[in-house]
Amino acid sequence: MSLAQAGSKKVEKNSLLADPSSTETFSNPIDSFSITLKPQLQSSPLPAWISHSLNLASTPSLLEISLAPLSQQTSIDHFVLTVVFDDHGDGGPFIEWKKPNGDRTMLCGGLGVNGPAVGFNARKLLIPYDLAFDGGTVVIHHEGRFDQVISATVQTARTATIAVLGEENNVALLDEVGNSISEDLAAGDRPPLKEGDVMKGRLMTIELAATTQQGGEFEFIVKSEEGLPDTLMLNTEVIGLDLESQMEVRINDTFVGILNTAPFSLTSSELINTAGWNNPEDQPQFCLAGWRKAWLYLPGRVWKQGEENHILLSMPTSSSSPISLRNSTLDLHYDNNVSLGHSTTPLAKDLFRY
Repeated sequence: MSLAQAGSKKVEKNSLLADPSSTETFSNPIDSFSITLKPQLQSSPLPAWISHSLNLASTPSLLEISLAPLSQQTSIDHFVLTVVFDDHGDGGPFIEWKKPNGDRTMLCGGLGVNGPAVGFNARKLLIPYDLAFDGGTVVIHHEGRFDQVISATVQTARTATIAVLGEENNVALLDEVGNSISEDLAAGDRPPLKEGDVMKGRLMTIELAATTQQGGEFEFIVKSEEGLPDTLMLNTEVIGLDLESQMEVRINDTFVGILNTAPFSLTSSELINTAGWNNPEDQPQFCLAGWRKAWLYLPGRVWKQGEENHILLSMPTSSSSPISLRNSTLDLHYDNNVSLGHSTTPLAKDLFRY
């Protein structure tokens, strides 16, 4: 049975949703495959490297995508999985790899966050080469909550040799627009939290708030005694920000700019259209799933030495969805080397307005 023929009642039962013998395949192996579960079930044509029919089952709440061995591919070096899901703060779906002999390997014990619900999230995983070499099946589970899974996409990737600046950069994946994904995230690890304050030469990095914070307005108060910085950089990660909205930044009640966010591709699997979810007549309404890096350069003249500095991030208009920030930090660059001193108290405190 082809995916187009499988109605909602069929999906409720264990059913094969796509059969390579009856579905158009791609002649170009460097194509992606995507299956969308919401608002309705649909998929792209099956590429040649999908080795078996797809299995979508409400019991035991899983989606299986079988991939042909990399050893048999001439133009493919890696497989990359992207899962888009509604993150309720319950850890999210987990990913396994099933070998042809039935043995299973856990790739990720939870794609989402453990804590407050953050809305539409997305994660990319690089299927380990040693597993994909002999072929196998990607298994996506979310027991009892599989309706939170929105889509799954498998992309093919090639190996490219690059030079990386900075000892902290360990890139595993580059997406369509050049955003880098670190090796630990591509391997399914939990996103690291940037906790604590760090001093490296003339650059001081202050933790504003590492854990997830939610609201429509975010205020951080920082008091630094180390002298007047010549330049500053506000860094954070944001999720839930409407694509047509912007976050304004003010320092000490002075408007300093709009928060910049990482670029994305209009063909990205993280870009989803929620039209038709509640009303078939809805106009297209696009949103971008997943956490995005965001930043804003700040000139040193906005800073007050030895006084409290108020950093306020706010939405000029109301948003239809909650905004969440995490890994919020402030970089301060000085003309001369400085020291954090002997203080063990945080250099910043945060006030979140709801």
